[in-house]
Amino acid sequence: MKKMIKRLIGGIIQLLFGHLKIVENKIFLETGTGEAKDQVRAIYNYIKANHPEEYEFIWALNPLADVEGLCNSEIVYKRTLSYYFHLLTSKYWMRTHSVETIVSKRKGQIYIQLWHGPGATKKEGFDIKGINNNGKVMPHAKEWDYFIATDTDNQRYIQTALNLQIPRLLLGSCRTDVLVNRNRDDYYKLRKKLDIKDTDKVVLYAPTFREIDFHKEKVSLHIKKLSKIENVRLILRLHPEIKNKLDIAEYAENIIDGDKYADIFDLYMLSDILVTDYSSVSIEYSLLMKPFLFYMYDLEEYTKERDFYYNYLDSLPGPIIKTEDELIYAISNIDSIMETYHDSYMTYYEKYNSLNDGNVCRRFYTMLKNGDFKQNN
Repeated sequence: MKKMIKRLIGGIIQLLFGHLKIVENKIFLETGTGEAKDQVRAIYNYIKANHPEEYEFIWALNPLADVEGLCNSEIVYKRTLSYYFHLLTSKYWMRTHSVETIVSKRKGQIYIQLWHGPGATKKEGFDIKGINNNGKVMPHAKEWDYFIATDTDNQRYIQTALNLQIPRLLLGSCRTDVLVNRNRDDYYKLRKKLDIKDTDKVVLYAPTFREIDFHKEKVSLHIKKLSKIENVRLILRLHPEIKNKLDIAEYAENIIDGDKYADIFDLYMLSDILVTDYSSVSIEYSLLMKPFLFYMYDLEEYTKERDFYYNYLDSLPGPIIKTEDELIYAISNIDSIMETYHDSYMTYYEKYNSLNDGNVCRRFYTMLKNGDFKQNN
Protein backbone atom coordinates (compact mmCIF):
# COMPACT_ATOMS: atom_id res chain seq x y z
CA MET A 1 0.00 0.00 0.00
CA LYS A 2 2.80 2.46 0.91
CA LYS A 3 4.54 1.77 -2.39
CA MET A 4 1.34 2.44 -4.30
CA ILE A 5 0.78 5.73 -2.46
CA LYS A 6 4.38 6.81 -3.15
CA ARG A 7 3.97 5.97 -6.85
CA LEU A 8 0.74 7.94 -7.02
CA ILE A 9 2.18 11.01 -5.29
CA GLY A 10 5.36 10.77 -7.35
CA GLY A 11 3.33 10.62 -10.55
CA ILE A 12 1.37 13.73 -9.60
CA ILE A 13 4.56 15.65 -8.75
CA GLN A 14 6.11 14.52 -12.03
CA LEU A 15 3.07 15.92 -13.88
CA LEU A 16 3.28 19.19 -11.95
CA PHE A 17 6.95 19.93 -12.56
CA GLY A 18 8.10 17.46 -15.21
CA HIS A 19 7.17 19.72 -18.12
CA LEU A 20 9.01 22.81 -16.82
CA LYS A 21 12.24 24.02 -18.38
CA ILE A 22 15.46 22.51 -17.03
CA VAL A 23 17.79 25.30 -15.89
CA GLU A 24 21.17 24.61 -17.49
CA ASN A 25 23.34 26.11 -14.74
CA LYS A 26 21.34 24.88 -11.74
CA ILE A 27 22.96 22.28 -9.46
CA PHE A 28 20.95 20.29 -6.92
CA LEU A 29 23.08 19.17 -3.94
CA GLU A 30 22.06 16.47 -1.48
CA THR A 31 23.67 14.21 1.14
CA GLY A 32 22.15 11.16 2.78
CA THR A 33 21.71 12.94 6.11
CA GLY A 34 20.29 16.17 4.65
CA GLU A 35 23.28 18.22 5.83
CA ALA A 36 25.44 20.71 3.92
CA LYS A 37 28.68 18.75 4.04
CA ASP A 38 30.91 16.20 2.39
CA GLN A 39 32.06 16.12 -1.25
CA VAL A 40 29.23 18.35 -2.47
CA ARG A 41 30.02 21.00 0.14
CA ALA A 42 33.63 21.02 -1.04
CA ILE A 43 32.53 21.59 -4.64
CA TYR A 44 30.04 24.25 -3.56
CA ASN A 45 32.69 26.11 -1.54
CA TYR A 46 35.18 26.00 -4.39
CA ILE A 47 32.80 27.31 -7.05
CA LYS A 48 31.29 29.97 -4.79
CA ALA A 49 34.78 31.21 -3.90
CA ASN A 50 36.25 31.16 -7.41
CA HIS A 51 33.35 31.37 -9.90
CA PRO A 52 30.43 32.76 -7.87
CA GLU A 53 28.23 33.89 -10.76
CA GLU A 54 28.40 30.82 -12.96
CA TYR A 55 26.04 28.38 -11.24
CA GLU A 56 22.84 28.42 -9.22
CA PHE A 57 22.90 26.04 -6.26
CA ILE A 58 20.06 24.38 -4.40
CA TRP A 59 20.72 22.56 -1.13
CA ALA A 60 18.27 19.84 -0.04
CA LEU A 61 18.43 19.92 3.77
CA ASN A 62 16.73 18.65 6.87
CA PRO A 63 15.11 21.37 9.02
CA LEU A 64 17.75 21.05 11.79
CA ALA A 65 20.76 21.18 9.46
CA ASP A 66 23.49 23.76 10.03
CA VAL A 67 23.08 26.39 7.28
CA GLU A 68 26.09 28.54 8.12
CA GLY A 69 27.66 29.91 4.96
CA LEU A 70 24.61 29.24 2.78
CA CYS A 71 22.18 31.74 1.28
CA ASN A 72 18.52 31.37 2.27
CA SER A 73 17.55 31.35 -1.40
CA GLU A 74 19.71 28.23 -1.89
CA ILE A 75 17.91 26.12 0.72
CA VAL A 76 14.94 23.81 0.30
CA TYR A 77 13.76 21.24 2.80
CA LYS A 78 13.56 17.63 1.83
CA ARG A 79 10.23 16.15 0.72
CA THR A 80 8.56 19.53 0.21
CA LEU A 81 7.06 20.84 -3.04
CA SER A 82 10.02 23.23 -3.37
CA TYR A 83 12.34 20.26 -3.08
CA TYR A 84 10.67 18.45 -5.98
CA PHE A 85 10.36 21.61 -8.07
CA HIS A 86 14.11 22.23 -7.92
CA LEU A 87 14.95 18.54 -8.22
CA LEU A 88 13.03 18.31 -11.51
CA THR A 89 14.30 21.59 -12.95
CA SER A 90 18.02 21.32 -12.11
CA LYS A 91 20.43 20.31 -14.84
CA TYR A 92 22.71 18.49 -12.41
CA TRP A 93 21.99 16.24 -9.47
CA MET A 94 25.04 15.85 -7.25
CA ARG A 95 24.77 13.49 -4.30
CA THR A 96 27.05 11.70 -1.87
CA HIS A 97 24.68 8.86 -0.97
CA SER A 98 21.94 6.82 -2.54
CA VAL A 99 18.84 8.89 -1.84
CA GLU A 100 15.36 7.46 -2.26
CA THR A 101 12.99 9.67 -4.24
CA ILE A 102 9.48 9.24 -5.60
CA VAL A 103 10.18 11.04 -8.88
CA SER A 104 12.37 10.08 -11.82
CA LYS A 105 15.25 11.90 -13.44
CA ARG A 106 14.15 13.65 -16.63
CA LYS A 107 15.75 13.48 -20.05
CA GLY A 108 18.44 16.13 -20.12
CA GLN A 109 19.24 15.92 -16.42
CA ILE A 110 22.63 14.56 -15.31
CA TYR A 111 23.17 12.65 -12.07
CA ILE A 112 26.74 12.71 -10.70
CA GLN A 113 27.33 10.42 -7.72
CA LEU A 114 30.29 11.61 -5.62
CA TRP A 115 30.02 9.00 -2.86
CA HIS A 116 30.80 9.63 0.80
CA GLY A 117 34.08 7.92 1.49
CA PRO A 118 37.39 6.93 -0.08
CA GLY A 119 38.85 3.48 -0.68
CA ALA A 120 37.03 0.16 -0.48
CA THR A 121 37.42 -1.92 2.66
CA LYS A 122 34.16 -3.61 3.63
CA LYS A 123 32.35 -5.46 0.87
CA GLU A 124 29.25 -3.69 -0.41
CA GLY A 125 26.11 -4.54 -2.38
CA PHE A 126 26.31 -7.66 -4.53
CA ASP A 127 29.82 -8.38 -3.22
CA ILE A 128 28.49 -9.21 0.26
CA LYS A 129 28.32 -12.95 0.80
CA GLY A 130 24.79 -14.28 0.63
CA ILE A 131 23.51 -11.48 -1.62
CA ASN A 132 22.12 -12.85 -4.88
CA ASN A 133 23.57 -11.03 -7.89
CA ASN A 134 20.89 -10.84 -10.56
CA GLY A 135 23.24 -9.17 -13.04
CA LYS A 136 21.28 -5.91 -12.99
CA VAL A 137 22.33 -2.52 -11.69
CA MET A 138 21.38 -2.00 -8.05
CA PRO A 139 18.02 -0.14 -8.06
CA HIS A 140 19.32 2.91 -6.18
CA ALA A 141 22.09 3.41 -8.78
CA LYS A 142 20.01 3.08 -11.95
CA GLU A 143 19.76 6.82 -12.56
CA TRP A 144 23.44 7.58 -12.02
CA ASP A 145 25.30 8.96 -15.05
CA TYR A 146 28.77 9.27 -13.49
CA PHE A 147 30.56 7.97 -10.43
CA ILE A 148 33.48 10.05 -9.12
CA ALA A 149 36.12 7.66 -7.77
CA THR A 150 38.63 8.77 -5.14
CA ASP A 151 41.22 6.06 -5.82
CA THR A 152 41.68 2.85 -7.81
CA ASP A 153 40.12 0.59 -5.15
CA ASN A 154 37.08 2.84 -4.95
CA GLN A 155 36.86 2.87 -8.75
CA ARG A 156 37.20 -0.88 -9.12
CA TYR A 157 35.00 -2.33 -6.41
CA ILE A 158 32.00 -0.02 -6.79
CA GLN A 159 31.52 -1.58 -10.22
CA THR A 160 31.20 -5.13 -8.90
CA ALA A 161 29.22 -4.05 -5.83
CA LEU A 162 26.48 -2.35 -7.87
CA ASN A 163 26.95 -3.81 -11.39
CA LEU A 164 27.63 -0.29 -12.63
CA GLN A 165 27.93 0.26 -16.38
CA ILE A 166 28.54 4.02 -16.24
CA PRO A 167 31.86 5.94 -16.35
CA ARG A 168 33.75 5.75 -13.05
CA LEU A 169 36.01 8.78 -13.23
CA LEU A 170 39.20 8.75 -11.19
CA LEU A 171 39.56 12.31 -9.86
CA GLY A 172 40.44 12.03 -6.18
CA SER A 173 38.37 13.07 -3.17
CA CYS A 174 36.97 16.61 -3.45
CA ARG A 175 36.60 16.96 0.28
CA THR A 176 40.29 16.31 0.96
CA ASP A 177 41.19 19.69 -0.58
CA VAL A 178 40.45 21.33 2.77
CA LEU A 179 42.91 19.01 4.53
CA VAL A 180 45.70 19.47 2.02
CA ASN A 181 45.24 23.27 1.87
CA ARG A 182 44.69 23.71 5.61
CA ASN A 183 46.24 26.48 7.67
CA ARG A 184 48.67 24.91 10.14
CA ASP A 185 47.42 27.27 12.86
CA ASP A 186 43.95 25.68 12.65
CA TYR A 187 45.10 22.99 15.07
CA TYR A 188 45.52 25.55 17.85
CA LYS A 189 42.54 27.71 16.91
CA LEU A 190 40.13 24.78 16.90
CA ARG A 191 41.41 23.43 20.20
CA LYS A 192 41.06 26.85 21.81
CA LYS A 193 37.50 27.06 20.50
CA LEU A 194 36.64 23.83 22.33
CA ASP A 195 38.57 24.86 25.46
CA ILE A 196 41.11 22.04 25.08
CA LYS A 197 44.32 22.49 27.08
CA ASP A 198 47.72 22.39 25.40
CA THR A 199 48.64 19.48 27.66
CA ASP A 200 45.61 17.42 26.64
CA LYS A 201 45.94 14.58 24.14
CA VAL A 202 42.87 14.57 21.88
CA VAL A 203 41.70 11.18 20.63
CA LEU A 204 39.09 11.08 17.88
CA TYR A 205 37.07 7.85 18.04
CA ALA A 206 35.23 7.22 14.76
CA PRO A 207 34.01 3.63 14.50
CA THR A 208 31.99 2.26 11.61
CA PHE A 209 28.48 0.90 12.02
CA ARG A 210 27.59 -2.69 12.85
CA GLU A 211 24.47 -4.18 11.30
CA ILE A 212 23.54 -5.65 14.68
CA ASP A 213 23.41 -2.16 16.22
CA PHE A 214 20.63 -1.09 13.84
CA HIS A 215 18.26 -3.37 15.73
CA LYS A 216 19.17 -2.19 19.21
CA GLU A 217 17.39 0.51 21.17
CA LYS A 218 20.62 1.42 22.97
CA VAL A 219 24.27 1.10 21.98
CA SER A 220 27.28 1.03 24.35
CA LEU A 221 30.87 1.67 23.34
CA HIS A 222 33.96 -0.13 24.63
CA ILE A 223 35.70 3.05 25.77
CA LYS A 224 34.56 3.70 29.35
CA LYS A 225 38.06 3.29 30.81
CA LEU A 226 39.59 5.47 28.13
CA SER A 227 37.02 8.20 28.72
CA LYS A 228 38.21 8.56 32.33
CA ILE A 229 41.93 9.00 31.74
CA GLU A 230 43.34 12.32 32.89
CA ASN A 231 44.68 14.65 30.16
CA VAL A 232 42.92 12.70 27.41
CA ARG A 233 39.99 14.35 25.66
CA LEU A 234 37.92 11.83 23.70
CA ILE A 235 35.83 12.96 20.73
CA LEU A 236 33.05 10.61 19.63
CA ARG A 237 32.09 10.63 15.96
CA LEU A 238 29.49 7.95 15.28
CA HIS A 239 27.59 6.69 12.27
CA PRO A 240 24.36 8.69 11.69
CA GLU A 241 22.23 5.59 12.28
CA ILE A 242 23.85 4.93 15.65
CA LYS A 243 24.47 8.30 17.30
CA ASN A 244 20.90 8.66 18.64
CA LYS A 245 21.17 5.27 20.37
CA LEU A 246 24.03 6.30 22.64
CA ASP A 247 23.63 7.88 26.07
CA ILE A 248 26.72 10.07 26.23
CA ALA A 249 26.01 10.83 29.90
CA GLU A 250 27.23 7.31 30.73
CA TYR A 251 30.76 8.37 29.91
CA ALA A 252 33.16 10.73 31.66
CA GLU A 253 32.92 14.51 31.35
CA ASN A 254 35.99 14.73 29.12
CA ILE A 255 33.97 13.29 26.23
CA ILE A 256 33.27 15.69 23.34
CA ASP A 257 30.22 14.97 21.19
CA GLY A 258 31.67 15.14 17.68
CA ASP A 259 28.29 14.45 16.09
CA LYS A 260 27.35 18.07 16.73
CA TYR A 261 29.62 19.02 13.83
CA ALA A 262 28.26 18.61 10.31
CA ASP A 263 31.66 17.79 8.85
CA ILE A 264 34.46 15.78 10.38
CA PHE A 265 37.39 17.85 9.11
CA ASP A 266 37.67 20.18 12.09
CA LEU A 267 37.77 17.08 14.28
CA TYR A 268 40.54 15.61 12.15
CA MET A 269 42.57 18.79 12.41
CA LEU A 270 42.28 19.42 16.16
CA SER A 271 42.92 15.83 17.22
CA ASP A 272 46.23 14.09 17.91
CA ILE A 273 45.26 10.45 17.30
CA LEU A 274 42.46 8.72 15.39
CA VAL A 275 40.97 5.48 16.69
CA THR A 276 38.82 3.65 14.17
CA ASP A 277 38.17 0.09 13.03
CA TYR A 278 36.83 -0.93 9.62
CA SER A 279 36.08 2.59 8.43
CA SER A 280 37.87 4.41 5.62
CA VAL A 281 38.32 7.58 7.71
CA SER A 282 41.94 6.53 8.26
CA ILE A 283 42.61 7.22 4.56
CA GLU A 284 41.68 10.88 4.91
CA TYR A 285 43.36 11.17 8.28
CA SER A 286 46.65 9.95 6.81
CA LEU A 287 46.84 13.21 4.82
CA LEU A 288 47.64 14.92 8.12
CA MET A 289 50.48 12.48 8.83
CA LYS A 290 49.03 11.84 12.27
CA PRO A 291 48.85 8.42 13.94
CA PHE A 292 45.81 6.17 13.96
CA LEU A 293 44.94 2.89 15.65
CA PHE A 294 42.59 0.08 14.65
CA TYR A 295 40.36 -0.90 17.58
CA MET A 296 38.71 -4.13 16.38
CA TYR A 297 37.35 -5.62 19.59
CA ASP A 298 34.79 -7.64 17.62
CA LEU A 299 36.94 -8.69 14.66
CA GLU A 300 35.84 -12.34 14.59
CA GLU A 301 32.15 -11.45 14.84
CA TYR A 302 32.43 -8.65 12.32
CA THR A 303 34.13 -10.77 9.66
CA LYS A 304 31.24 -13.22 9.88
CA GLU A 305 28.87 -10.33 9.13
CA ARG A 306 30.95 -8.48 6.53
CA ASP A 307 33.94 -9.62 4.51
CA PHE A 308 36.71 -7.39 3.15
CA TYR A 309 38.02 -6.61 -0.29
CA TYR A 310 41.54 -8.00 -0.90
CA ASN A 311 43.85 -8.61 2.10
CA TYR A 312 42.79 -5.44 3.88
CA LEU A 313 43.71 -6.58 7.39
CA ASP A 314 47.24 -7.50 6.30
CA SER A 315 47.94 -4.04 4.89
CA LEU A 316 46.96 -1.88 7.86
CA PRO A 317 49.52 0.78 8.85
CA GLY A 318 49.05 0.10 12.54
CA PRO A 319 48.32 -2.69 15.03
CA ILE A 320 44.95 -4.41 15.38
CA ILE A 321 43.83 -3.82 18.97
CA LYS A 322 41.21 -6.04 20.57
CA THR A 323 40.86 -4.90 24.20
CA GLU A 324 40.42 -1.52 25.84
CA ASP A 325 43.50 -2.03 28.00
CA GLU A 326 45.56 -2.66 24.85
CA LEU A 327 44.08 0.51 23.34
CA ILE A 328 45.04 2.63 26.35
CA TYR A 329 48.56 1.19 26.26
CA ALA A 330 48.87 1.91 22.52
CA ILE A 331 47.76 5.54 22.97
CA SER A 332 50.36 5.96 25.71
CA ASN A 333 53.06 4.55 23.41
CA ILE A 334 51.91 6.02 20.12
CA ASP A 335 55.32 7.42 19.13
CA SER A 336 57.00 4.02 19.17
CA ILE A 337 54.07 2.49 17.26
CA MET A 338 54.38 5.15 14.57
CA GLU A 339 58.07 4.40 14.26
CA THR A 340 57.41 0.67 13.91
CA TYR A 341 54.74 1.17 11.24
CA HIS A 342 56.38 4.06 9.40
CA ASP A 343 56.97 2.21 6.12
CA SER A 344 53.51 0.64 5.96
CA TYR A 345 51.98 4.02 6.85
CA MET A 346 53.71 5.66 3.89
CA THR A 347 52.64 2.82 1.56
CA TYR A 348 49.05 3.27 2.74
CA TYR A 349 49.27 7.03 2.24
CA GLU A 350 50.63 6.76 -1.30
CA LYS A 351 48.15 4.09 -2.34
CA TYR A 352 45.07 6.15 -1.55
CA ASN A 353 46.15 9.77 -1.75
CA SER A 354 48.08 10.08 -5.01
CA LEU A 355 45.30 12.26 -6.46
CA ASN A 356 44.46 14.15 -3.27
CA ASP A 357 46.71 17.09 -4.08
CA GLY A 358 44.50 20.00 -3.00
CA ASN A 359 43.19 20.55 -6.55
CA VAL A 360 40.47 17.93 -6.85
CA CYS A 361 37.62 20.47 -6.81
CA ARG A 362 39.37 22.49 -9.48
CA ARG A 363 39.59 19.40 -11.73
CA PHE A 364 35.93 18.64 -11.15
CA TYR A 365 34.90 22.23 -11.93
CA THR A 366 36.95 22.20 -15.14
CA MET A 367 35.12 19.08 -16.34
CA LEU A 368 31.78 20.62 -15.42
CA LYS A 369 32.54 23.88 -17.18
CA ASN A 370 33.84 22.10 -20.30
CA GLY A 371 30.63 20.10 -20.60
CA ASP A 372 32.35 16.76 -20.03
CA PHE A 373 29.39 15.45 -18.05
CA LYS A 374 26.65 14.22 -20.36
CA GLN A 375 23.55 12.11 -19.75
CA ASN A 376 24.38 8.41 -20.10
CA ASN A 377 21.16 6.68 -19.03
